[in-house]
Amino acid sequence: MKGKLPFMFVLGILVLSTFLDSAAVLADEMIPVSLVSVRLNGQDINPWETTQLDFERNQKAELRIVLDAYDVSQDIQVTAMITGYKHSNVNPILDSTTVFNVKGERRYVKNLDFNVPDDIKAGSYKLRLFISNKFGYTQTFEYNLDISLASELVTIRDVILSPSNNVNAGTYLIGTVRVKNSGDNIQDGVKIKLAIPELGVEGADYIEELESEESKTTEEIALRIPVCAKEGEYNVIVTVYYNDLYESTKETRTIRVIASDACEIDDGSKPVEKTIVSVSTMQNTAKIGEKAFFPITVVNTGRTTKTVSLQVSGADWATVEISPTNIMLVKGEDTGIATIYVAPKEGTQIGERMLSLDVMVDGVLSQQVPLRVIVEEAKNDDSQINLKGALEIAIVVLVIILVVIGLVLAFKKIRKDEDNDDESQTYY
Repeated sequence: MKGKLPFMFVLGILVLSTFLDSAAVLADEMIPVSLVSVRLNGQDINPWETTQLDFERNQKAELRIVLDAYDVSQDIQVTAMITGYKHSNVNPILDSTTVFNVKGERRYVKNLDFNVPDDIKAGSYKLRLFISNKFGYTQTFEYNLDISLASELVTIRDVILSPSNNVNAGTYLIGTVRVKNSGDNIQDGVKIKLAIPELGVEGADYIEELESEESKTTEEIALRIPVCAKEGEYNVIVTVYYNDLYESTKETRTIRVIASDACEIDDGSKPVEKTIVSVSTMQNTAKIGEKAFFPITVVNTGRTTKTVSLQVSGADWATVEISPTNIMLVKGEDTGIATIYVAPKEGTQIGERMLSLDVMVDGVLSQQVPLRVIVEEAKNDDSQINLKGALEIAIVVLVIILVVIGLVLAFKKIRKDEDNDDESQTYY
C-alpha cells in the first residue's frame, strides 16, 4: 500500500498538468472579445433585422466595428465580406484588419472599407463579419443588406486605342469606347469624347439610347496627331457625359508619340518644303456591285521631287483600285492627282465599313487617313445608270482641276516675285 502512494501521487500530478495545459490551450483558442456595435456608412446595423440602406453600387462602403475585450489575447483579426456577388471568385468584396492583440478590459474600434462593384445586381445581400484568431476559432455575425441601383449612372467598361502604344506624329489615333448604363433610367444622347489636351486635339461620338443594364460601343473616333508634335508620352482623356450631359465620368490612357521626319522648321536657313495630301471626302456610299470613290490631291510645296505612295489597308471586304497609279513622282511646286475606288464584294454586310489610307512620302509614313464607306443594298435593275454618281464625279473633278490651277498659278507668282527680287539687288 505504501508503495502505491508515490505512484498515485505522480499520476495525479500528470493528470492535473494535462488538464491545466488543455485549459491553457482552450483559453488561447477562445476570443475574449464581444461585439458592441457595427455601423455601415454611418448607420447602425443589427444581425437580427433587415436594414434598408440607401446603398448604391460603385460606392465605397465604410464599416466601423466596436469591440470590448474582457481578457488578454493575441493574433485577432476582423474580416468583413459581402457574399452573393457573381464575380466574387476574381473580385471579392471584402476587407480585413491587420492582426492585433487585446489586453483586457478595454474597448477597441476597427475601421474597414471596400468598393461595391458597378456591375453588381440590385437586390438583397449578406454582409458577413468574422472575428477570428490563429487557432481557427471564429465568431460569425450576419447582416441583411439591400443594395439599390443609382438612378443615373453610366460607366466606362473598356477603351481600345489603335495603335495601342506608339503613334507616329502626322498620323491618326483611332479609339473606341464601350460604356454601360449602370443606372435605373434610360439614357438618351450619351456623349463620348476623346481628347489629348496637350496636343489640342479631340473627337466625339454619340450613343442615342442606352437602356438600363445595356452596354454599347462607340463608332471609331479619329484623332489626328499634329505632324510637328514633340516625341513623348501624352494622356488620352476619355470622358462620358450622361443624364442630359449634366453628369460625367472619365478615365485616362497613355500613348507615346513618335516624332515625324515630315516636320520641318523654318529657321530662315532654307525654305520649308512640305508634301500636302488632301482627301476631298472621307465618307462615301456604294451599293454591292458599284464603286465608292475618294479623290486624292498631292501638293509638293518644295523644290525637290517627292515619291508619294498610296496604300489601302483593312479593306478585305472590298475590291480596291487606285487610278491612275498608287505611286506618284510629284515634282517640286507641282501637284499630283489620284482616285481610290472601293467596290464592296458580294456578301458584304450592309452598313458602315472602314478602311485606312496610308500615305508614304519618300518611304516614310506621312499620314494615315480613315475612310468610311456606307454599303447599301444592291440595285434591282443592273442596267440603271447612276446619273447622280456621275454628276458627283464630274463636280469633284472640276473642283480638283480649279484647285490645281490656282496652286500652280500661285507657285509661279511666288517664283517670279523671288526672281525679280534677286535681279533688283545692287552689289557694291
